Amino acid sequence: MKNPKGKAPAQIGYYQDVLIIILPGVPYEIEGFLNESEIGKTLIDVIEEGYDFLIIKTNGIYETKLREILLPHYENLGFFGYLPRNDGVYLKFKGNKEKLNEIKSFLDNLLKDYIWGYNDDKIEVLLGNLLKRNNLKISVAESFTGGKVSNLITSVPGSSSYFKGSIIAYNKDIKKNILNVQTENIYSKDCVIEMAENVKKLFNSDIGISTSGVAGPDKDDNIDVGTCFFGISFKENLAFEYRFSGTRTAIIEKGAYFILYKLYKYLLHNSQND
Repeated sequence: MKNPKGKAPAQIGYYQDVLIIILPGVPYEIEGFLNESEIGKTLIDVIEEGYDFLIIKTNGIYETKLREILLPHYENLGFFGYLPRNDGVYLKFKGNKEKLNEIKSFLDNLLKDYIWGYNDDKIEVLLGNLLKRNNLKISVAESFTGGKVSNLITSVPGSSSYFKGSIIAYNKDIKKNILNVQTENIYSKDCVIEMAENVKKLFNSDIGISTSGVAGPDKDDNIDVGTCFFGISFKENLAFEYRFSGTRTAIIEKGAYFILYKLYKYLLHNSQND
């Protein structure tokens, strides 16, 4: 059966009275088949009938590492799937409400450092609500993300109450002349800390966050594609390094979601300890 989103076809047939369904493995392609073809929509209705679903959203952890952590618990978790996205890796479970609540409670503890949301949650909305509740203002200094972080933040209605502004310091001279970055190595934790700290001062905000990295398609200064650095300046200065894979667009989006996830988890931890 033709796949509207890719070259890999779906195959459906019977073997000895058993219905066999073979679907494309790439998430983008399987979603295209299931959501845009009539038989795909029918399959969803049949498969999901009588079940409740739970989606647990994670970030800051690779799918392979998630599998390692969850493998010893497969029998208790039942049937579930891994759904890689640019805003992290989702885990989708199906079952009755009681079972799903048990799974949620168990994974909330097991994956507490990586879970940021559930079902229809969006990280930019969760972060915005947290900033509003704590009356915090934020500013952004972006390099490789090219404005994607600011775009996500301002996509939320009412974000003007906590977002002060941003600087797209894509060029090294802008980092030096406007953000007053003294570090020569722009692909470093020292650089993103200076960017975050100085954009916070420049906009007189409570929080400054920053990004710098190589989105590709080629290396830069002998730094591998997907190597990215992130900074947070609030009560203290923090920096993170992370490696992403995928296309240039995917790396940019993954980086933008990653820094929002990191800030959200950091602020959540701080607010719980205050």
